[in-house]
Amino acid sequence: MNPLLESLTGLKALNDQYIAADLMQDTQVRISILAQCLLENSPLIQDSIANELRMAIEFLQRLTEYCVRKAWILPDDSAQWEQDLKWAYKAVKMV
Repeated sequence: MNPLLESLTGLKALNDQYIAADLMQDTQVRISILAQCLLENSPLIQDSIANELRMAIEFLQRLTEYCVRKAWILPDDSAQWEQDLKWAYKAVKMV
């Protein structure tokens, strides 16, 4: 996208936030699948799966901290709800 257009519309920040949210959701799914695999597989590969699970959890923690620093997600649930509604209204107006 054109840098001038990004600046005027604020879409670059929205895109960065969208990418982070998508990555966060994908990582949560990965953690869930790895946890299920850990329970269902033989002890021979459980160490490898446990290591992958640990790395995924650490990555999710770092990504969450980054998003909190950027104010894309908020620690307070009610404040997060209000912010999500504002973004939703903004998205509807842009369409």
